[in-house]
Order: sequence, then C-alpha cells, then structure tokens
Amino acid sequence: MQASNNILINKLESFIKKHYQNQLLKGAIISLSLILIALFVLSFAEFYGRFSTNIRTPLFYIYLTTCIAVLVWYVIRPILGLINLNRKFGINEASIAIGNHFPEVKDKLLNTLQLQEELTSSGNSLLAASIDQKTRQLSPIPFTKAIPYKKNLKYVKYGLLPAFALLFILLVSPGFKQSANRVVSYNKHFEIEAPFQFITDLNQQDFIQNQNVAIPLSLEGDKIPQDAYVHIGEQRYKMKGEGAGTFSFELKNLQKSTDVYFEAAGFTSKL
Repeated sequence: MQASNNILINKLESFIKKHYQNQLLKGAIISLSLILIALFVLSFAEFYGRFSTNIRTPLFYIYLTTCIAVLVWYVIRPILGLINLNRKFGINEASIAIGNHFPEVKDKLLNTLQLQEELTSSGNSLLAASIDQKTRQLSPIPFTKAIPYKKNLKYVKYGLLPAFALLFILLVSPGFKQSANRVVSYNKHFEIEAPFQFITDLNQQDFIQNQNVAIPLSLEGDKIPQDAYVHIGEQRYKMKGEGAGTFSFELKNLQKSTDVYFEAAGFTSKL
C-alpha cells in the first residue's frame, strides 16, 4: 500500500515541477516581451526627444528597475517554486488543477488525498486498503497532460513582434540604434548630429605664405542649409554660395597656419 501511495505522491510532485517549468517558460517569454517593448518605447522617445543626461538618467533607472521587477515576478518566482524554496502551488493546488483537466478523477483524487490524511492519524487498515485501491485506479492517469504548454504559444508572438520590429527599425534607421545607445549610456553627453555632412579637400592642399587660399566646402545630406560659415582662428566669415550646397571662401594673404572649421544651421564640423 505504501508503494502505491508513494507513486501517487511522486506523480503529483512531478506535476508540480512541470507546472513551475511551464510558468518559467511563460515568464521568460513575457519578460523578454516587456523588456524589449520598454526599450523600444524609450528609444523611440529618445529618438525624437533627444533628452539631456538629467532626463536620461532617471529614465534609465526606471527602465532598469522595471526590468528587475519583471524578472523577479515572471522568472525568479517560478525558479524558487521549482526548487521548493517559495512554493505556492502544492499538492492540494495540483490536485485541483488535475481534477479540472480530468473531471472523471476530480472527486476521486481529492478523496484519496483526504483519506491519506485521515490514515496518518488513525492507522485504520480498512481505510488503508481503500486508499490503495483508489491510488491504483489513479496511477495510469497522465497528470502532466493537464499542464497547458500549448497556451504559451500565444505569448510567443508578444516576444517576437517587438523583437522583429526593433530589428527592422535598426536596419532601416541607423539613427534609432544611436538613440538606443544613448538610452543605455544615460550619463554620457551626446552632440546632436547634423542632418548633413561637411565635405572639403582643404587638408589635401598645399599652402604658401603670403598667397591667397581658396577654401571649398560642400554640404551633403537630407537637409542642406542655405548659408555656411568658415571659422579661421578667432574670426567667423560667411562663405559664398555657389548653388546646390556648394560654398567657397577666399582667404587673402595667408600669413601662418591656423585652425579652420565650418558652421552651418547651428552645426559645426570637427577641427
């Protein structure tokens, strides 16, 4: 009789472990979905908002706290239940879940467990025989089929959709990748990138003292400003527009080498 009782308890214990494994699988999918969605929302906001470090810092810690909370709730809790450190789903809960899935054994399973509790206190041999008979009848029932593994499939799309959306946007818009990087590097200052490039061959030219120097500049990009300026030492000069994002400036009577950089629409080139 003891052996058959052990079989029933072992099957219930196996069901409980499968339950927590299922909870862990579902929790991992949900956690991934929520973390990716939160990162997507923050990156999207940063892409358009271009927040300062004073704003990005609390946003990052809110995101980090949210990620930790999500992992604790959906991943750590099932793990603790799986290793029996914080188990909320025990024998009674397992028997109810199995009974709901197999209505034909619901009352029989609960009754058998109740009789086992009575047997512990009474030691009645007739009661023991009844428990042994019920246990043998329940043994062939595949309890683990009551685990709703297939229901996890509906959560997969919630993990894949934000992942694919994020990957697609990163491929289509490299600037979105930079915004995600700015969210993670919350305490680092980032200059706003110009929507165009400063192109010049000034560094490839040879200059002779006391001669005039032609300084060329081309602007290439999505938005080309109408005006451009050149900084020569401490002085700022407006360049002559030659059409289609092309500018020039003639520096007369060059005396010595000096730093030169360009400015347009509030953006500056590197020295």
